[in-house]
Amino acid sequence: MHKLYRQALLLVGILILGQSASAADYYVDITNETGYTIMYMYVSPDKSDTWEEDVLGSKVLGDGETKRVNLTGYKSPIFDIRLVDSDDDTYTFWDVDVSTRDITVTLADMDKSSSEFAVSDNEYYVDITNRTGYTIMYMYVSPDDSDSWEEDVLGSDVLADGNTRRVRLQGYQNPIFDIRLVDSDGDSYTYFDIDVSREDINATLADLDSK
Repeated sequence: MHKLYRQALLLVGILILGQSASAADYYVDITNETGYTIMYMYVSPDKSDTWEEDVLGSKVLGDGETKRVNLTGYKSPIFDIRLVDSDDDTYTFWDVDVSTRDITVTLADMDKSSSEFAVSDNEYYVDITNRTGYTIMYMYVSPDDSDSWEEDVLGSDVLADGNTRRVRLQGYQNPIFDIRLVDSDGDSYTYFDIDVSREDINATLADLDSK
């Protein structure tokens, strides 16, 4: 009798685990309140290095409309989401937990573009976010045509994992820069020819320089 009881408990446990494994289906509702038509919509796991296919396909998402995106077969509810509107402006949302959050996109969510990026003539900035799991100890930003790295912009500060540092770049004619980060293990992450008028840096372990 005890043996049969244990076998029954084991069977129940297997069934529960099976249900948990197959329950990795999610969805996210994305509402467009930008005033523009959303032409493309990309939703990818946060660990992915590339965007998956456009989930809108041949359709578009008009202003005021909502699109439900079903996400099946994933182990984690954390996704990155990028939208592109009819003016080719982009709206990117990082590390969205779709199990607890939907997206309502407005103009305030627009990724910075060259038109809104320059603080004044020959002045730029770049936001550098540390998602490496390590502390960034040194940060170098130099014009792409420079033969050497400029001074460490962090100075006596560090950039902890999960934090973002805005680096202001004044007096430059060109928005193209090379960027190097060095973490607490002495490992480096180098980004060449970054157009800071259009792109920020999201540093992850996938960006680690090869030795």
